[in-house]
Amino acid sequence: MWAELGRTTVTPASAPTASRTTYYCLTLSRDVIDSWDWSERYPTGPEVRAYLQHFATRTHLHPNIRLGSEVSGMRWNEEESVWDVRTRSGNRYRARRVVSAMGLLSKAYLPAIAGIDSFKGAVLHTAAWPEGGVDLRGKRVGVIGVGSSAVQLIPRIAADVEELVVFQRTPNYVVSANSEKLTEQDSAEIRNRLFDYHRMCQQHPFGVAMGPPRGRFEDLTAEERNDVLEQHWSEGGFHFISETFADLSTNDDAAWATSDFVKAKIRATVIDPAVAELLSAQDYPIGAKRVSTGHRFYETFNLPNVRLVDVRSNPIRAIDGAAIVLESGRFDLDVIICATGFDALTGSLDAIDIVGRGGESLSQVWARDGLRTFLGMTVGGFPNFFMMLGPHTPPATWW
Repeated sequence: MWAELGRTTVTPASAPTASRTTYYCLTLSRDVIDSWDWSERYPTGPEVRAYLQHFATRTHLHPNIRLGSEVSGMRWNEEESVWDVRTRSGNRYRARRVVSAMGLLSKAYLPAIAGIDSFKGAVLHTAAWPEGGVDLRGKRVGVIGVGSSAVQLIPRIAADVEELVVFQRTPNYVVSANSEKLTEQDSAEIRNRLFDYHRMCQQHPFGVAMGPPRGRFEDLTAEERNDVLEQHWSEGGFHFISETFADLSTNDDAAWATSDFVKAKIRATVIDPAVAELLSAQDYPIGAKRVSTGHRFYETFNLPNVRLVDVRSNPIRAIDGAAIVLESGRFDLDVIICATGFDALTGSLDAIDIVGRGGESLSQVWARDGLRTFLGMTVGGFPNFFMMLGPHTPPATWW
């Protein structure tokens, strides 16, 4: 795993401590690397956007970018061997090659709850947040879901709203992001060692700039195991998953012991034992699904205006003009926020009418033959159409 790449070998002893910002840094321009400083370990959306605008300006990309040009369809012209591409605004383009860089998670998924269209207040999705933001002060707000987006959203809005009701089906494992501000020394470290970080990503099975685990769970004493867990819990982020035990994903004892450690942290943080129990996953161990990172997520449930509702035992039946209606009871709300994720992998591709050879669309081919790709990059019958992060892409490239 820690193999030599070129002339540089990044070993555990020399491995730098990476900031999450290093994953957002593009390495195509030394000028951009030297002219940009991140403000914190986990930058917010506006800062990431400002960085991309800075990159485009410094590298003179703007003339080659068409903003506000949503592609509605594309058809393969067999006679001329080109793609005819059209946008919703009516513009048309011709291209010999087309690359889908829409990503795995770009098509927002709204829950199919009866009556959702009848709600008189605002229905928002975390992946389609209004450009100018939303004023939630003094509002009664319901959040559906406790995945990654909800974990980041809930602590940010809790102090402003009159009432916050969180509707949870399956509890998550949340590790602290520890998103501290970066100093000038931190920024210099990122610039000077950015390529070291990227070499670490190339050597890591999940494509992250992290060191190897301390060892196998079964080879460590109980005291050593606890030291490992405490160290990486304090460090925050995905270090808690990637650098604790080498057999975390293959050893049930390691997975459940780590899960029990997290649940003990939840019980120590959340004042109400019943709420702490609801926030603790019981039927699956940590790592069985994506772990989320958040800032003061569990502490938020100690606020007097925050309520957790278990919709596994008390399901949502409908939404009427003013409330979310459960099997038992209802919650009158002003705003509903759907943190319900994405139509992942294929959703963004299905949203476009992509027609290849023989007049068949990509959706039709996959419906008939099953979801088939070559290395997650191409599909038979769709010449010169390439996908970045398409279905079947290796997980390490998701980062």
